Amino acid sequence: MRCLIKSVAAACALSRVAHAVFVDDAGVVDWHHTLLGYPQQDATFFHQPQADSKASLAYTLSDRGIVAAVNPKDGAVIWRQQLAETSSSNAFLRAGQTSNTVVSGSGSEVIAWGAPDGRQIWTTYLGDASVRDLEILELEDGRDQTAAKDSLVLAGGSTTKILRLGGEDGSKVWEFTDTTGDVPHQISASATQVFYVALHSASAGSYKIRVTTLDPTTGRRTDQYTLSDSDISDASSVLAVGANSASPVIVWTDKSFSTLKVNVIGTKSVATFSVGKVPGEDLETIIVHAPSRANSRPHFLVQFQTLAHSWAQVFHVDLQKSTVLKAYDLPKVAGHSAFAATSEGSNVFFTRITQQEVTVVSSASHGVLSRWQLSGFNDHTYVKNAQPLHAATELSVKGDSVSAARSAVFLSSGDWVLVRDDTVAWSRPEELAHTVTAAFAYPPAADKEYEDELHKETELNVISAYIYRWTRHISELQKLPAFLATIPSRVLSSVGLREKTHSEFSRAVRSFGFHKVVVCITSTGYALGLDAGDNGKIVWKLALPEPVHPKPGQQPVLNAYPDGTMELKPSLNAVQRSLFDGTTGGPLDARSEPARPQGFVNVKDSASGVDGVQPATTIAKKTHAPRSWWQFKTAPDEVLVGLVARPIEDPVASIGRVLGDRRVLYKYLNPNLLLVATAPPSRNALTVRLVESLTGEILYTGVHSDVAPSLPFAAAVSENWFVYSFTESSGDSGAVATLLVVGELYESSLPDDHGASNSSGQSLAKGPFIPLQTYIIPEPISHMAVTQTGQGITSKELLVTLPSSNALVGIPKAIIDPRRPVGRDPNKIEQFEGLMKYAPVLEFDPKWYLSHQRELYGISNVTTSPAILESTSLVFAYGLDVFGTRVSPSFSFDILGKDFNKLQMLATVFALGVGTFIVAPLVARKYVNTQWTFVS
Repeated sequence: MRCLIKSVAAACALSRVAHAVFVDDAGVVDWHHTLLGYPQQDATFFHQPQADSKASLAYTLSDRGIVAAVNPKDGAVIWRQQLAETSSSNAFLRAGQTSNTVVSGSGSEVIAWGAPDGRQIWTTYLGDASVRDLEILELEDGRDQTAAKDSLVLAGGSTTKILRLGGEDGSKVWEFTDTTGDVPHQISASATQVFYVALHSASAGSYKIRVTTLDPTTGRRTDQYTLSDSDISDASSVLAVGANSASPVIVWTDKSFSTLKVNVIGTKSVATFSVGKVPGEDLETIIVHAPSRANSRPHFLVQFQTLAHSWAQVFHVDLQKSTVLKAYDLPKVAGHSAFAATSEGSNVFFTRITQQEVTVVSSASHGVLSRWQLSGFNDHTYVKNAQPLHAATELSVKGDSVSAARSAVFLSSGDWVLVRDDTVAWSRPEELAHTVTAAFAYPPAADKEYEDELHKETELNVISAYIYRWTRHISELQKLPAFLATIPSRVLSSVGLREKTHSEFSRAVRSFGFHKVVVCITSTGYALGLDAGDNGKIVWKLALPEPVHPKPGQQPVLNAYPDGTMELKPSLNAVQRSLFDGTTGGPLDARSEPARPQGFVNVKDSASGVDGVQPATTIAKKTHAPRSWWQFKTAPDEVLVGLVARPIEDPVASIGRVLGDRRVLYKYLNPNLLLVATAPPSRNALTVRLVESLTGEILYTGVHSDVAPSLPFAAAVSENWFVYSFTESSGDSGAVATLLVVGELYESSLPDDHGASNSSGQSLAKGPFIPLQTYIIPEPISHMAVTQTGQGITSKELLVTLPSSNALVGIPKAIIDPRRPVGRDPNKIEQFEGLMKYAPVLEFDPKWYLSHQRELYGISNVTTSPAILESTSLVFAYGLDVFGTRVSPSFSFDILGKDFNKLQMLATVFALGVGTFIVAPLVARKYVNTQWTFVS
């Protein structure tokens, strides 16, 4: 008996080892796309992080609030930081010339980051105000030009303020308050003055531009004037306010895009230019590109874009006369163009990028200095005719010639690419950063083609079917020589004497089910297919009929079916849906209609409760309309905060739990379990109910008070157990504790007793027996999921997302077993069952971290899918980053490990064969000699 107990203990220890992260598995079974989001045009630039080095990095602030530095050589992220959630139109990123810091402004925070390493140097909070503009003050004041430079911040709130913040520590140097009530728009600076540009209400629906001049040293107002001939409908009419150039300008247009007006800041004169148009085409955008350095020539470019054409005009500012003149035009071309302004000393260059070529011109003349032909972006985007939208360019200038150019270009396909001269050096799939829902596509069976061939034979008569089969066999023989030619290389690669090619590796592991396609749906209207077994490689990409914008509190529904098709419903209540092939992304054949599972009750959620609705049914050729089956209404002072159902595909290997004395505790298995969480509008309390969604019966109710309203609630349901997490706070001390509540459902509290329930698990007289347990965990959980395997034999893992540490953790189900004995050690029967003593504090073992040392930013959901191997479950996490891995909660018991020496095994078999061949005649001779000896 004692030996048996030790064996059980050793088995339990082995199960813990099964979760360990081996060095040779990291980066092999898992993969990670480190994403940023769409780079913003005004916040993307090349900058030298260290003045003593000529190497530059590409810096950007994305629409997802990520500040990052990217290596232009390979597109790798050097560092990134996540800002508070804010609108991308009110987020800014700036860098001073030769400065070793970059400064971001977002919401009510201004933060300085170390340009080489992303280290946070200082943070300044603006209180209830928010950042409306941010600029770096370039002054020739005799200080070290490599030091951090002061920042100018335009803050809008109950009052409008302009602040100068010290570059070393973010302290306030001076502050100017605007009491006019004008709408703050932008700030600008020259070498001697600071300009504050605001919109002054002139009449209903129109504004005039008011410019206030400030002393950069003291912040005192030195001048103020209004451009009287301004006629602006809203802030979008002001196209640009030049910053940190030798002669800042204000550029605006009217509603019809018919005229372009330019003012040199500091003067009241306005130059007007007509905007040329393409007959039959409307202007979509007008964009101004100007240099940002104070010593640059006062030249700027205005880009005009229609749906089908683009062109540009270059303007010069006369500093002595304070006038603006149009210098030359850049030709009209088909498609979109991305322009970028680059300064080299005092010279200004403009780079134009189209689908076909890259051209560079000087701002002084229209002559093309350099031209490179492009083959397009199709090979890097999986989208035909991807158009360049905007770019940041760095040039190599020698004298009056441009020898090289590299441009970070953002494309209409959602990809961010780097064009080096005439080559696309790398591509980043930033479209994936907008994934709102994802699912594993179930590929058609491997023998589907063979089944189709057999089906054709059944439609023929006997003679035709016989001829058809012989014809098929003869055609298959044509593949025999090619197959025989691959045998030597396959044998060598199988014994480790030759590296496997990518196609051979894919064929080898495809039989295990590791190469499923993960279909990602983005809010920008794309569907992408990723190979889960090939480092998340994009295998196809298609545009959806319309973008998917989930409503607050709703999640788009993406269903996968065994025939490889996918069905997308933009929201739970949406009628419109998209149907496409999940494995190839191609359109569906009209005759291929997936077999959709029909549920008896559809659950609809709303802000006021949950409704169980019986769908439309057809019985005896008579169609019955949908009808409400049951309703669960929240209390008048509560709202719905969580709704989690048991997965449709949730196989169960055993209907009971075998105890240590060989008796059985029967599970309450009900496919209709639904966890509903409600809370008051203040979110300081929480009520969790487990509902039987077929009848609306409430099986469990948990009431929790002192809940931290700002921290997330997460839940999961699987088999006969449920789990949820929330954070409690103490109003007096401010202490917080994150709790994990786990419950299991059994038909009865007595072993070998089915209780008062029928064969389907539905309660007849009383609810199921539910043991509960609560654990204190280190940090809040934002989302939960459960691993899935084909037969449900393998132990479960609870997958939890930790937003505070940007990690994904897999908690073994045995660790959070609610039947762990409390206040005592387990007895012998409980030890046989594998139970351990209950401990209220559950620390996350480092071996549970599926993300290893990686930081997973913005993970909002996790989906799982079974592999063909029963031991393995595929995991995919998405949100901002996307991360994929495969886990084996009960160790890889159905596949040979990588340390298995196939060559040694073959050598052993060969040696045994040779030994048998040599020894066999000797044994036979000895046997014959023995017989003769016996006879004599």
